[in-house]
Amino acid sequence: MNERDRRSSSNHNQNPQGRQNLVFIFSGIILVTAITASLVTFALLKQDELFGRINATPSPTATPTPASAASPTPTPTPTATESPTPTPTPTPTLAPPSSASSPAPDPGNTMGQALNLGILKDTRTYNDFVGSVDVVDYYRFQLDTTSNVAVNLSSLNAYTHVELILDRNTNGQVDNGEVLYQNARSSSASIGQPLGAGTYFIRVYPDSRNENTTYTIEVAATPVGTK
Repeated sequence: MNERDRRSSSNHNQNPQGRQNLVFIFSGIILVTAITASLVTFALLKQDELFGRINATPSPTATPTPASAASPTPTPTPTATESPTPTPTPTPTLAPPSSASSPAPDPGNTMGQALNLGILKDTRTYNDFVGSVDVVDYYRFQLDTTSNVAVNLSSLNAYTHVELILDRNTNGQVDNGEVLYQNARSSSASIGQPLGAGTYFIRVYPDSRNENTTYTIEVAATPVGTK
């Protein structure tokens, strides 16, 4: 071993601490370099991120389109149903009350115009007037079988006459022998006798035209053999 090697070996053996220090120094340098590189990389990343945010065009915020309110469907106006016009109920005409005392049609002044009582089988009563404006009244009735006939007259005047007539020849005139009964002057008269089937007349008249009077006459017929 030459001198150089001995020195080198001697130096190597004499400075272990120096080598260790160098290792620490190099390790520190490497660590610092790595940290610095990491920091630089991090800074670059942040810079890119910042610039990306600045340069990025913001997306326009969509303006919400207001939803159009649905127009309500108009409710159709109901068509008015025409009510049928009610037919007016005619006001009933009040008929005069029926009464036995209701005045009968005025008896006629001739046989042809006599008030016809029809076939007489019951009692009929009439009220009337004779005098200056109505000189005489005639009544007509029929018998379909032999009957007992009663004629009763009452008046306010003592001079009223009543006659029972049978128009035998049917000429509409009072001829001789056709007056079956005639009362005397009196305010009342009563005729009662059986008569056969046929047509008969009753005549009522005042003693004179100047004698005005009201009267009531009752005529009844009962078939013979009827109790």
